[in-house]
Order: sequence, then C-alpha cells, then structure tokens
Amino acid sequence: MQLEEMALLQEQLARKVVIPRTGQGYAPQKGDVILTLDVQYVGDVGYVAVDAQQWQSRHIEIFAVHAPVTEPYVPGYFAFREGPVLEFAVRKVIEWLGEKPSLVIVDGHGTAHPRKFGVACWLGLQLGLPVLGCAKETLVKYDGELEEAVGSRLPVMVESDLVGYALRTALGVKPVFVSPGHLIGLRTSVECVLELGGGFRVIEPLRRADMACRAYAKGEHGVRMTYLD
Repeated sequence: MQLEEMALLQEQLARKVVIPRTGQGYAPQKGDVILTLDVQYVGDVGYVAVDAQQWQSRHIEIFAVHAPVTEPYVPGYFAFREGPVLEFAVRKVIEWLGEKPSLVIVDGHGTAHPRKFGVACWLGLQLGLPVLGCAKETLVKYDGELEEAVGSRLPVMVESDLVGYALRTALGVKPVFVSPGHLIGLRTSVECVLELGGGFRVIEPLRRADMACRAYAKGEHGVRMTYLD
C-alpha cells in the first residue's frame, strides 16, 4: 500500500477502536492470563517471544513463534508490518493454552499515535481482546517536566484528546509511553504497567519477552522457551 492508503486505512480503523471510560472496560483480576509480546527481525522474518503469566500470580511460560514479514518498516505505519506477525503468534499461543488471554501487552503504541492507531489498536481489533501499548519512545510530542517519583506522568495529546501518558516506572530512568489499544481504559493501562513494573524502566514481562526474542532471533538457547513453530 502507498502511504496515503495506509493513512486513510488507519483513520478508518481508528474509528472502530473502543477505549472505555474510566471505571469501565477491562479490569485485571487475580489469575487472569496476561500475554506480553516482543519481536526481533532477521531479514524478512519476525521472531516473536510471548511471555505468559497470571495476574498477581505465577509466571506460566515464554513461547517462541516466527513468521514472515510482508511489509517494509515505515515510521508511523508500524501496525501493518508488525501487527500480522504478533497476531499470528498470539493465536498460536491461544491454541496451545486452550484459552484466550484476558489482556495483551505490546512493545508499541495504542492511541498515542499521530492518527490514534498504533499497533496495539490494530492487534486489539484483530483479536477482539483488550490490548495496551507500552513503548520506549514516543511518536507524539508532549510538554512538561516529568517528576522523579515512580508513577509520575505527563499527558500525551493528539489534537485536544488525551491519548496516553509518559510514565515514570523506575527512579533515575527515562519514562515509557503507555496508551490503550482496545477494550481497556487509559487509567487501567497505566495501573497495569505500574503493577508489572519490577523496578526497571521496562516492565518485567516485556523484559523477559525482549531477552527471549533476542536470543530466539540469534538461534541461542540460553532462555527457556516453548517453541510453537
């Protein structure tokens, strides 16, 4: 697709995204299955690690899935490159577990996107599940100076709409950028990220997924994973 076509499609799909109001939508319960995804690329192949854990309970497993990538990397249109690979991985894990997750977390953006449609939104629509994005860089400028305390946040705005937060997850590190993708509210998204923090900038399940997919892409076997290839 051309950039103009992709931009138009993002705007059309963004209108289908459901971001519940505060107090509505998904709220985590102890024992909920949470899947957290990260991916590394080698040529035209995406190597995905899917971390599975139960909310406020045990870690289940890390799953490894790879799939071909059909779209080039274009800043601002990452959903079309990464989304299908992540969707494929999640569906493989669902098949393995025999149940759907209650929440999916991606290393990327939801509504904190110039057209309010990041990869977390794309994945949420495709799966029909609550998805949130937790990214290390922002696509949207934000104003203000973030306080040092863990949990401090600054609003990320698109036009006049609050679409996400720059969020301090640990002392002495840069913020992460949290936004809902689908079927989960912004406040709940922030609460989930803080709960899963682990004392580092990148939340613990994303750290596990990141290390796993890096090893997977290199063909290393130092990280224990279940391979669903």
